[in-house]
Amino acid sequence: MFQAFLNQRAQQLQQVNNRASLADWHTAYAEAWCPDASALAASANRTLGLAGDFAIRDELGYLAVESARQDKAEQTWLLLSVNPSWEEAPNALERRLKGQGDGDGGVNVADYQGYRSQYFPRWYNETKRPTGGGGTWWNKALNFLHDCAGLPRAAGMVGRDPRLDVIGWELWPLHSPKDGLTQNIGNDALRGFAAASVAAALRVMQSEQRPGGLVLASPVGFDLLPMLAIPGLVPGQAAWVGGIQVRRYTYETRTIATIRRQMFAAWLSAETTGALAAWVQGAPPAQVAPQPPAPPAVPAPAPAAAQPAPAALHNVVMGILGPCKCRGPKGKKCPANWHTFPRGQGAGARAFVEGASLVKVNIPRGGGVVPGFEAAATQAGVHFDINDDRNPTFRLYNVSVDVNNNVHRAFLATWLPRTIA
Repeated sequence: MFQAFLNQRAQQLQQVNNRASLADWHTAYAEAWCPDASALAASANRTLGLAGDFAIRDELGYLAVESARQDKAEQTWLLLSVNPSWEEAPNALERRLKGQGDGDGGVNVADYQGYRSQYFPRWYNETKRPTGGGGTWWNKALNFLHDCAGLPRAAGMVGRDPRLDVIGWELWPLHSPKDGLTQNIGNDALRGFAAASVAAALRVMQSEQRPGGLVLASPVGFDLLPMLAIPGLVPGQAAWVGGIQVRRYTYETRTIATIRRQMFAAWLSAETTGALAAWVQGAPPAQVAPQPPAPPAVPAPAPAAAQPAPAALHNVVMGILGPCKCRGPKGKKCPANWHTFPRGQGAGARAFVEGASLVKVNIPRGGGVVPGFEAAATQAGVHFDINDDRNPTFRLYNVSVDVNNNVHRAFLATWLPRTIA
């Protein structure tokens, strides 16, 4: 059911080539999703083996959201991201604002399109602020797009200069608290829709009369884009800016700037952010080094039954570093899915384990250890990104591993003892 639905929506995306046809696509999508929302979400989760925070919700999503009041806009910038998040309280409000009732049924298309086309500022003002604020990801994203456009950052949370028109574009219009879709990119329907989604985004931007550009800032998206084989998308040479891999692509008269870093969910220095914005604008990288193509960071899908339990990764790390010494919320010991390992060889290794696949590690900066770690992770097909770059002694990385993969386990056995406290 889900795959047939997604295939049909992908086929209809081939007709999207400007904002008017994009709006028409969303109307058809909403009218097809809402009557069978619960069954479609359940079918998606069965098909892809998703559960818990990775499970697709039945809430009506968007492929693209836009900023209101475009009459004063001088530039249009499109930010391509991977997976719309979902939070219970804000999304309960958003569901009503989008014209979707509880359970299955119809949709108020006028409400749906009105909210979508005025997402900035309505999303923050009408869903985040009434439920306690937040919005840090989009706040950082909009600040960066202002930098790319050469405009002063707007005041307030999720602010926008009226001279900046923004389109936020997702690979898939499906909501879940955590991304469980990219790990299933081997699914033909998901991959086909992702390719159709990016191709439609490129055509919409090509139709815009204003200058601007497209930005993708995601390690997973960076590695995924060349796998989609989108006609007319021409890759440039990879380079490095502030230790972060970047690559430009061209599509007719437009440029898409891809950055292999999740910029908006973790801290990044003002210097590095500025260098990246300058590179997006067309400046040569501050630090350029051609690199061989990295293996895809998105693993092939695994059957749901093979997905490891959180305890499996904990036990693997414990076998390398010794018993954990947890300091959980409010002093609780050894939470179900959060563990800290302060001891190990050498300088006293330290690692954090979260859930079934994420390890956070402190890699020492001296002696070429950081580039060695990154090269070894790339060689092993282990996905990583920088969580925190502020400490002068070490760099904190997020490392995603599959404990059922012997190469990944060997990588952990080699590198965990070299981490430091």
